[in-house]
Amino acid sequence: MKHRPSYSVATTVVVLTILLAFVAAAVKPLISNPPTNAIATHPGDFLKQAATERIEWRAVEPSAFADARRLDRPILLIIGVAWSRNGREFDQEVFTPSDVQNYINRNFVAIRVDAQEMPAWLSAYLPLTRASLGLRPRLQIWILEPDGRIVSNISRRKPETHIDSRRFLEELVRMRKAYTQMRVEGIASTLGAQHQDDIAKIEAPGTRSLPDFAAVSTAIQSTANREFGGFPVNGYQDLRPYAWSYLGQTGQTAVLRDSLMPFLRSPGVDVLDGGFFAAGRQLNWNEIEFDKMAVQTAEMASMLTAAQTLMPRQDQGICDYVTRKAVASLANEFLDENGFIRPARIGDERPNGRSQRSSVSPRRLREVLDPEDRQWARDNLGLRVETNPLMVPCLTGQAPSTQEEAIIQTLRAAATPSTFANGTYMDVTGTVAARIMEIGRWRGDASLISFGSDLFNRIDATRVSNQVPHDLIVSVRSPATLIDYLAYSDAALQDYLSSGRVVSLQNGLAVLQRALSTFAGPNPGEYRIGLPPGSDLLPDTTIAPQLVDDVGESASAKIVRLCTSYGWLLLGTPSETNPGVLLLRSAFATESLMAEPASGLGIFTAAFSCSSALLADNTYGITVGQDAQALADGLASARPYRFIAPAFGPVRPDLRDKPAGIYVVRDGVPSGPLSIEQALNALPRKLNVGN
Repeated sequence: MKHRPSYSVATTVVVLTILLAFVAAAVKPLISNPPTNAIATHPGDFLKQAATERIEWRAVEPSAFADARRLDRPILLIIGVAWSRNGREFDQEVFTPSDVQNYINRNFVAIRVDAQEMPAWLSAYLPLTRASLGLRPRLQIWILEPDGRIVSNISRRKPETHIDSRRFLEELVRMRKAYTQMRVEGIASTLGAQHQDDIAKIEAPGTRSLPDFAAVSTAIQSTANREFGGFPVNGYQDLRPYAWSYLGQTGQTAVLRDSLMPFLRSPGVDVLDGGFFAAGRQLNWNEIEFDKMAVQTAEMASMLTAAQTLMPRQDQGICDYVTRKAVASLANEFLDENGFIRPARIGDERPNGRSQRSSVSPRRLREVLDPEDRQWARDNLGLRVETNPLMVPCLTGQAPSTQEEAIIQTLRAAATPSTFANGTYMDVTGTVAARIMEIGRWRGDASLISFGSDLFNRIDATRVSNQVPHDLIVSVRSPATLIDYLAYSDAALQDYLSSGRVVSLQNGLAVLQRALSTFAGPNPGEYRIGLPPGSDLLPDTTIAPQLVDDVGESASAKIVRLCTSYGWLLLGTPSETNPGVLLLRSAFATESLMAEPASGLGIFTAAFSCSSALLADNTYGITVGQDAQALADGLASARPYRFIAPAFGPVRPDLRDKPAGIYVVRDGVPSGPLSIEQALNALPRKLNVGN
């Protein structure tokens, strides 16, 4: 028999608890806020995340590297974003103990980089081998020499490899000794030599004109997980939209379906709010990183829209449902008060791994749903603790009906509000605008086209002639990168394709041409992601080309795709000065330069393979005449992997006086006019890449 406390004891405990709560509330205003460090005044959520740590953090600036040289200390360089669960775990667990803080302050110059403010740093080190080594981009920890050369790296390469403060301190001690030994012996580190080898491979003259598409296909197929979906690497399930796009482009529909559909029925899809969580830490997606990135959600929705045309009827409903909710997420929760797109929703995981917003606890399930609806949620949203310990809703069956969607909205309404990253950036809003208009065109959805066009109009208002900013509000804060210019040009292209607005095409072309001249490297086809550093104290490693899909389509993939698309539009009578010819030369040069390294990286450079496949196939459609826009839109919705465009303004002057209809251009030679049926036969779904 259990002993129960007396009534008087229980009452006393309750009274004391209430009194303590009142005392805590009264004393709280008297407790001063913890002191801030030097990065507290710098922009970027990732820097502010560490503003009260007792580490002498520095921002990326010449004085930090100068002090490292003066003190002969190695640099502890942390590159990250606020929407990295690993980054939050390091700040909460690893950087807080005093022994770690003291050791860093005595032995290193600690520099912290917000990669959303300065995206060129994501690709700064080991631009090729970083991905294959399992170094995930959203949190990178590097030990550097004062001149920026690599000493070593600390990373969590597998989900089960937890790095606590003790282990981290041991690594710091070991690397401090390694740095001293390197200085005494005058030698380079293994990773430092690998970095130089990566740069040499990128800049070496091309040995092949096209990627080895057969090798790319083999690599993607071998990585695909047919049981749980996705393309896991070292146990992590990071989303790879361009790996799925490549499978669709090249007609590998069985692998596409087998690796995509299990994912769409996993907790990796945000059923409550729409969109996609950043990653899973288990093959079955039962442990989720709850961050959500706007660009990733837009790219996934675009991929799904195209893939849906290849799916059996029984799977099309799920694809359509997930796409619609993803787009609604971008148009609602990601849209800020200025009409721009927030970069990310920050994960809100608890110590038990559950999300405060996206997990539906058994208690919440009981409180907000009646028994019948609760049973439906258990059966159709997988809300059973035994099989879904994080209690994240997922689609175990078919797409919900309108009545069933109301149950999901009830669960959503009872959820805790989300936290979003601050900042408004060209690369984010421009990319989302482009993908939204692309989706709207393929789906024949005028409201989506209008929404994407409105986004484009807002970013266009920040353009000055042919230059664009990185930060759309405080344009002097961070320098624009190649990705910003390409994101604008991409949105301008999609605005032309979906509306026929010639001025958008002209402005997009001017910005693209500016990017090609501003960010050109020493070799034909080499375009560096950032501008050279403004001081010789800063390392120049941050200006390498970007080939790996770090947090979206890589800059090199965008160069090939956009130069190909604009080039095809502007071709006419071939001549040395024709802008279309010049753009296509840039596309071919980049493809040739990057083809060899891209061939061996599989899923990590899938976007580059997609762009290269488009260029290699070299077959597209141009519509002419009064109904050119409607013809182009109808053909594009049936052939989303193809480039289809209406001819207005400067587009294809050689076709301007031809009879109205569809012209299919193969290897530069147009044929037509064709009917829709004839054009569909001349433009098969699968791109011809020779495999």
